[in-house]
Amino acid sequence: MGKNSPPKAIELENVEAAKRIVEEGYGITIIPETAVRREIEAGQLNRVNLEGFDLSIDLNLIFVKGKVLSKAAVTFLKILYGSRLLSDSKNLVDLIKSTGQAEGL
Repeated sequence: MGKNSPPKAIELENVEAAKRIVEEGYGITIIPETAVRREIEAGQLNRVNLEGFDLSIDLNLIFVKGKVLSKAAVTFLKILYGSRLLSDSKNLVDLIKSTGQAEGL
């Protein structure tokens, strides 16, 4: 846990376990909205909007080096590139171009 963690805190990697702990009244959690939409709509859990609180995380695309990407994989990469949500897409463009399927970029 981080240096600013409260004195009594736990970290859970399982979303369902985190939801159950909150439902039982043992604390609060930060969790993706998609994971609790049903509980929020049913009135079991309550959401607090945190303005200016950015919880961005770094994700990586992983693939087998030297393996030819399928047409579906290249289409997925093009969708990611088109979303403009990536902080750095140059290497993604290079990867797509290397497949010979760069039309439409």
